[in-house]
Amino acid sequence: MTDCAQYDTRWPEVHMFPEEAVQAVQTLGAKTAMPVHWGAFAIANHAWDDSAERFTTAGEKNGLKIVTPQTGETISLKNASSHMERWWKDIP
Repeated sequence: MTDCAQYDTRWPEVHMFPEEAVQAVQTLGAKTAMPVHWGAFAIANHAWDDSAERFTTAGEKNGLKIVTPQTGETISLKNASSHMERWWKDIP
């Protein structure tokens, strides 16, 4: 799990950009990643789902499995791969 939300070029030290978060996951040697702290509320000038979309795209390009449970959803790490869909695409 890695922080992936509320980033802005005006304050790059506050939160990692999604691609930086993927790089951190790779540095740690993980094969599966889950972006956290996104989708609850906005304090930056980007769409609410931009963090997850960019993280998922960058992670998949780099060969990571990306786990994306719905906000507040509890998952089992043994069954994490069943939570890999981009569910936010269905929300208008």
